[in-house]
Amino acid sequence: MEKNKVWIWRAIDGVLRKPLGWQLGPRGDASAKKLISRVDTGTCSFVTDEWGGFFRLLPEERHFYGKDLTFPIEGTNSDIRHRLARFHRRSKVTSRSLEMVEASLLLFHHLQSSAVLDSLLAPFLSSFS
Repeated sequence: MEKNKVWIWRAIDGVLRKPLGWQLGPRGDASAKKLISRVDTGTCSFVTDEWGGFFRLLPEERHFYGKDLTFPIEGTNSDIRHRLARFHRRSKVTSRSLEMVEASLLLFHHLQSSAVLDSLLAPFLSSFS
């Protein structure tokens, strides 16, 4: 078992699949509460798995749960594991620094913006036109 296991709590817009925020920390109510307070607009809905903490922390009328509803975030989690070696399951590649985990997520989410990616690729692509 890992000594310093850290969970990456992530929230995405379920329709646009854009990241709304993330929180690094243990799998407990305190970490979940930090992320919820960061992304809750007061009117948004929450779609989660059936972890007990979500039932304690989320408003019942805005909380929908079930593994069949979480496929958008599971897909983006898979993309992160595919593209960033430090998040591979059962891998020899690990992160010893929370700062590097945070920086990797920040860069990954930043590059998901098509405007940012277009501006970075434009000089390279212009050489082909």
